[in-house]
Amino acid sequence: MNTRNRSALLVMLLLPVLTFAGPKSPEIPREKYTPERTMEIINESNATTGKVKECKNKFFAEYQESLYKHCVATNGGKEIGGGCEHVAYAYSIHERVIELALQKCKGNVISPASGARPNQSLEPTRVGKPPLAAQLQR
Repeated sequence: MNTRNRSALLVMLLLPVLTFAGPKSPEIPREKYTPERTMEIINESNATTGKVKECKNKFFAEYQESLYKHCVATNGGKEIGGGCEHVAYAYSIHERVIELALQKCKGNVISPASGARPNQSLEPTRVGKPPLAAQLQR
């Protein structure tokens, strides 16, 4: 087998793998919440003011922009009415996104720069766990 044929064979074998391996989605998966916890998250978000509100809104805007860019890059909106705009802006802000924005913007997660607990992760508040406010009081 000559070099040209080997190259063609290699391309034929790798093309499906290379096509499938696209950019990783920035989507934040939804979580299951009790109706009470859902309302707590929404009420806590609606009560934000000042710098926390600005931070939260910036978090949402950056998240939606990342969804839009990923959708365009992967042609993800071709079969959806409204295309990538619908994917990124219609229903992208759900309870988990709001919860992460609040955790980030209220400073509930200590950053590595502070030197305290650098490996703390943003864990979802799942069904059955006490509300976030109760967890913080412990």
